[in-house]
Amino acid sequence: MKKRYFELLREGLKGAAAARAVGVSTSCGSLWFIGAGSMIIPDPCPVPPRFLTQDDRITIANGPHMHQNVKEVAASIGKRFQTVYREIKRGSKTNGHYQP
Repeated sequence: MKKRYFELLREGLKGAAAARAVGVSTSCGSLWFIGAGSMIIPDPCPVPPRFLTQDDRITIANGPHMHQNVKEVAASIGKRFQTVYREIKRGSKTNGHYQP
C-alpha cells in the first residue's frame, strides 16, 4: 500500500486523495510521507538496474514488518542479498532502524 501511495503522489495526487485511494487514513499517509523525508522526487528518467530506486528502499524498510528476511526482500526487488545488506547498513540510524 505504501508503494502505491508514493506512486500516486508522483502522479500528482494530493496526500489525502492518495491515502483514500490506497485505503488508509490521511494521518497514516502523512506519517509515511514524513518518514520518507517529506519530499517526493519525481523520476525524470528510468533508474539504471544497478541502483536502488525509492520504491526498492521502501520495500527494504517494510521487509521486517512483513516478516521477511533479507534474502526474501532481495528476491522481491530483484537484487542480490548483499546489496540489501549493504543498503541496510548504510541507511540505518544509531538505534538500528533502517531509514530509506
